[in-house]
Amino acid sequence: MKNMKKLSYFWGTKNPFKKDLQNDEDFVQQKESLLDDSKNSKTQKTKEALRKALEENNYDELKDILHKWTFKGVEGKKIKKDLVYLLNDYYGVNISNKLLEWEENKMIEVEEDDDPEEWEESQNRLSFIIENILRKKTRSTQHEETQEKFFLSLIPEIVKDVASNFPPEEKRPKEIRDAIYYERKEAGKFLLEQYPLASKGIYNSINSKKFNKEIRENFITKVQQIVTELLYQDLSILFSEGEVEKESFYNEAFMIIYIKLVPILKKIIDIYRKYVRKELEDAFEKSHNKQLAEKEKLEKPIMIDQKDTEFISVLEAVQTKISPKKEKMIKKAILTFDLDLPSQKELIRKIVRLVKNQKPFKKSDYFWENGLIKVEDEGKFLDLIEDLGLEIIDEEQKVSPEVFENSQEQKEEKSEIITPLDSKDKILLHDLSLEMPREELIQKIFENLETLNYTIINPKQLKKSFEDFLTTGNNRESVLASLSNSNSMRKIQWKIGKVYTIKISLKDRFLMTKGEKGWEVDSFHSDHDAYEDRIDAIK
Repeated sequence: MKNMKKLSYFWGTKNPFKKDLQNDEDFVQQKESLLDDSKNSKTQKTKEALRKALEENNYDELKDILHKWTFKGVEGKKIKKDLVYLLNDYYGVNISNKLLEWEENKMIEVEEDDDPEEWEESQNRLSFIIENILRKKTRSTQHEETQEKFFLSLIPEIVKDVASNFPPEEKRPKEIRDAIYYERKEAGKFLLEQYPLASKGIYNSINSKKFNKEIRENFITKVQQIVTELLYQDLSILFSEGEVEKESFYNEAFMIIYIKLVPILKKIIDIYRKYVRKELEDAFEKSHNKQLAEKEKLEKPIMIDQKDTEFISVLEAVQTKISPKKEKMIKKAILTFDLDLPSQKELIRKIVRLVKNQKPFKKSDYFWENGLIKVEDEGKFLDLIEDLGLEIIDEEQKVSPEVFENSQEQKEEKSEIITPLDSKDKILLHDLSLEMPREELIQKIFENLETLNYTIINPKQLKKSFEDFLTTGNNRESVLASLSNSNSMRKIQWKIGKVYTIKISLKDRFLMTKGEKGWEVDSFHSDHDAYEDRIDAIK
């Protein structure tokens, strides 16, 4: 193909199949090896049959030998394995040569609204994908009855490589990655307005590593399933009796494959973007409808005959267990938490008791320094509490100046509360309220930080973080109360390395570092994944 040289240079590899089969050194060596092995065969008949087939390049006979022979012992297994490789290589080279032949003369006609260069580049990429899979398949220990069936067995892998032919978010340039994440967050804000009962955990996980990995894998799998099925439907006509001559099989097959896959390959990033948006919308809608159904169920009055009330009270008095469904839900969720087995059992027992007695859930009993729940499990735990229909009491966080356990990874280390030297001085901070105009409110937050002698490293980034928080954040009134409290704001907690933190609420905190002129505000976080990523970057 006229562009193959350019394509090979672009991908940094040589065309693995542009070769004369009978003059290929590996191919010839493999045949000679089989001939040598056959000379040592214990069965005269099979030895002679194999040698004759190899010498005559009779691949139909080689396939018959594979079916009819019984390959015993180490020698026999090696002959069978090499024979399959030889057949697959024969298929692979022939198919590749037919592909190159077809490409030289059969460039797909470009649609009027398509850029010819962009289309040609995508077609070249598809050629590379097919050849790369051919090369892998020739080393397979499985063989097909015909060359055409061998070719068709490649289709699922070809489609899979097309569907995954774009870099994951974490490998994209920073400016592109930031733009993607920002777009998703904005979409999440819109969907929260559309589906107000949806779990906030969906929004908080939009750009997490787990989300990116799972949704990409699901996308590739779905595209592979759907497009493979469509291609098989179109290609099936090539096997219909009298429809296509064997000589024109590959011309027809390549035409079908390229017409179907080149547009997908060309638009794969845009297709993925739309898929992510649709999956997010489905997730928000599903969560919203689930909560709505539960709410309607709870609000629906239950009519009980007066004569039954006495009997019901007796039943309630002897009731010792919650419903098996809820108990299963509790166990399934808590067993995934980062806790040892005794702690998991204790937590299950506590939550079962709360559900049984319909007692409210107090965050202070489970979170912060005295609680069982690690930071990374807080979101999942709150989702569980919501699903169980328990009332949540969100008391203002109280930080003890005592030494406490920092995390599972640092359980042997103690994390102290560091109080600035001027902590005994009375410092008055601005009172903050959501009723203030947005710009004024953020300005007063900055003034409070400056009053505490904290230096803001990146004011623009910090402003953007507060704008996002004030738009979609949880527990905003409590956070603003903490930002107005000089005692809370001067309790700085060592995290790891040179990283410190001021915990404002359950999920909201400042990351701090110690500079030459004193304490510096690095960033503000209400998203745990972003918080952990930033710690890793500066520790």
